[in-house]
Amino acid sequence: MKTKKLIALIALSFVFLASGAALAQAIPTVPDPSVPDFHIDKNGNVNINQAKVMLIAGTSFYLRYYVGLAFIRILITTTSDTKVYRRYGDNIPMSRIAVGDTINFQGTVQSTADTLTVVASSITDFSDQKQVGGFKGMVVGMGNPDGSFLLATTEQGNITVTTGTTTQIRKGTRFLTPDRIRPGDQITDAEGTFDHGNNTLTANVIVIYTDMSVYQPRNFQGTIKTITGAGNGRSIVFTTNDKDYSVAINASAKILRANWTASSMDRFVAGDTIRIYGAIRETDDPIIDAEIIRDLNL
Repeated sequence: MKTKKLIALIALSFVFLASGAALAQAIPTVPDPSVPDFHIDKNGNVNINQAKVMLIAGTSFYLRYYVGLAFIRILITTTSDTKVYRRYGDNIPMSRIAVGDTINFQGTVQSTADTLTVVASSITDFSDQKQVGGFKGMVVGMGNPDGSFLLATTEQGNITVTTGTTTQIRKGTRFLTPDRIRPGDQITDAEGTFDHGNNTLTANVIVIYTDMSVYQPRNFQGTIKTITGAGNGRSIVFTTNDKDYSVAINASAKILRANWTASSMDRFVAGDTIRIYGAIRETDDPIIDAEIIRDLNL
């Protein structure tokens, strides 16, 4: 009886092993594009990874596929339908491929050639590590005077962002120059071309977060620090919450006493407590465009 049970267990084990082997064969493996791979099937379909460009002749490429120190020579020809990509999937012109680049390609064998010649349907330049993309994060450091800065992102860690003469930098409704970017600024969108090789984004557009509610009209109360000039054309510097603001007085601004009756700027002096209704300008300089000014000391 024990012998029969042992035989049954062994038979069952073989069934499981056979099933496992069949299942493994049924699940296709996806080759890693960064690992050298060389496939030509019986129909002449070609899939080769990690071949090196040795020479370029127009739109044809002479390659070597290395196996240790040995190599296979391959000639690639292209057509107007051949697609060319960067490593990370963006389309690029064929002229971007350079001698020394490592490429992956698919195509078909040209059966009339006496050397291994492939008509490529698609080429991926594995050496071109750039990618069109966008990032967000906080500015954690400034770089060179050319306007570069260090951006802390969740996707790539700290990356360097560079700007150029055509880079659009927006904060609220304003457009800024690169020197206006500061550590601590929250970047809600930085779009451009990212180079995985040196962790650098060449930015086309940068959007800096700003709380637009800050620029809505509201009341401010504080003390006149300085007052110069004459009449409603006077210039006032006003202090509130330990911060100084310049007050721009519109021609239509209402000048009032504490009891809301009309007054004149000639009555205002440094040290008076005033209440202003107006909006802060979207500028780096703190300016309030006053619609109503009340001197609470009058």
